[in-house]
Amino acid sequence: MSSLPRVDWATAAATAGRLTPPGSAPAPAEASAVVADLREASVRAQTYVRDITRMDPPGQRRTYVVDRPSWVRANLGSFAEVFTDPADPAPRHAIAPPSVSVERVRAVSTGAMAGAVLAALSPRVLGQFDVFHGLSAPAGERGRLLLVAPNIHGIGQRLGLEGPDFRLWVCLHEETHRVQYGQAPWLAGHLAQLVRTALTGDHRAADAATDAITALMSVVEGHADVVMDEVGPQVIPTLRTIRDRFDKRREGRPGLARILGRLLGMEKKLAQYREGAVFCRSVQRLAGVEGFNRVFDGPDQLPTLGELRDPDRWVRRVTP
Repeated sequence: MSSLPRVDWATAAATAGRLTPPGSAPAPAEASAVVADLREASVRAQTYVRDITRMDPPGQRRTYVVDRPSWVRANLGSFAEVFTDPADPAPRHAIAPPSVSVERVRAVSTGAMAGAVLAALSPRVLGQFDVFHGLSAPAGERGRLLLVAPNIHGIGQRLGLEGPDFRLWVCLHEETHRVQYGQAPWLAGHLAQLVRTALTGDHRAADAATDAITALMSVVEGHADVVMDEVGPQVIPTLRTIRDRFDKRREGRPGLARILGRLLGMEKKLAQYREGAVFCRSVQRLAGVEGFNRVFDGPDQLPTLGELRDPDRWVRRVTP
């Protein structure tokens, strides 16, 4: 197994800073109202998600309402944690010594690529539960929920969606991720290790890791979609309109899936994560909500790609 690639994170930050489009900003009063409404929607979403999922993990529930550059900086910091191998005391995110010119060039090149990827995605991401933040912190302090205010406001306007309804809809998705990773404190570290293996393993190990990442992301993203729809029109009157218009847009894949897809060269695989919603609904029909929640009990409970496409098989394996 090879070492994790070195990344010049200063180059990544500089590249992202140059390439991240600022976007149009609303008037200050309107911007303040959007931020306040997002904070309120995030609090409301917490109750709905915990009722629907029947999970209520402990831990901080703070939500960060950010702009595009702040979202980029948050992800650069979190991916620097992923690119630090806990088994290797050397700081893998450091720049290679000047005398090692080839490694230095690679570090700068990889940093530029990471910055460019985040800059390209920054206008499209509505929200993200930053699962890799604080990987080494105590379980209740890991992760943070980010809502990208200018994107939520601008995209909602472009799609002609009712502002408060759309904001709550976005918050429901991201709050579901907070609950998932809070319920399964092992999950972020497990995903980080899969990413490391995909980057450093031989072909067989890398392929197995990317399949496992696809299955994992399919489950957590599909589950979030199901929760969003379960809330129903009694809470979000324009739910069907939001879903129809947003599905046609086809750019709404959540932040982490988009980033991993670009960085690992597996975007086509992760584009299929909607299979996770079918899996979630099928398992809940067969085994109930608590039966589905077993998926968060440990790495061995996660479905394989084959089980993702055959929910009966997963239920038979994990049901006592």
